[in-house]
Amino acid sequence: GSGSGSGANDTTTTTTTTTAPTTTTATELEAEIIKVRVVDKTPLHPFFSSGETAGYAVKSTTVPVLDPVGNIIYDTFVEGGTVRLERGRTYIFQMRNVDPTHPFMLTQSAVGGRTASPYTVGVRGSGASGDEQLLLVTDDNTPAELFYQCRVHLQMGGLILLPEVTTQSPTTAASTTTATAASTTTTTTTTTTTT
Repeated sequence: GSGSGSGANDTTTTTTTTTAPTTTTATELEAEIIKVRVVDKTPLHPFFSSGETAGYAVKSTTVPVLDPVGNIIYDTFVEGGTVRLERGRTYIFQMRNVDPTHPFMLTQSAVGGRTASPYTVGVRGSGASGDEQLLLVTDDNTPAELFYQCRVHLQMGGLILLPEVTTQSPTTAASTTTATAASTTTTTTTTTTTT
């Protein structure tokens, strides 16, 4: 029979890959699901007194959704809940009978609506409604703050948060001296003149 080899020479494992996924099927199989539906806003919605009278509610069994006071909620729809994502993951926002008049998008606009530009990097299915899906693949270039909103109406959605990345400063993070050895980042030498 075949014995189990020692494998002593093969101990290096690559944990992070920054290349584009070769098959969307594999990506989708690993995806975490966030369910989305439209409800009549109540005072629990962060934009209750402004914008559209309807709002998005989100829930997930695996992705943390925060209620207005910061409690992490699983398996319950939260109106305009803050969705906490991780980098290097795939997420599916699964519409649950979303009216076509409320096309779902990701955006960097806190209010959404017709004048807001959809965020499209790593996104498939922007403008989803009915029982369609919006797929998001996050990486180090995904903004630390995104919003899920309606492409037509104002202030229906909520906030999406991702952890900050040391190789990029979307906010005014002055010190980027914290080196992350685990990430597969190409080292670039930059000369900075401080005045």
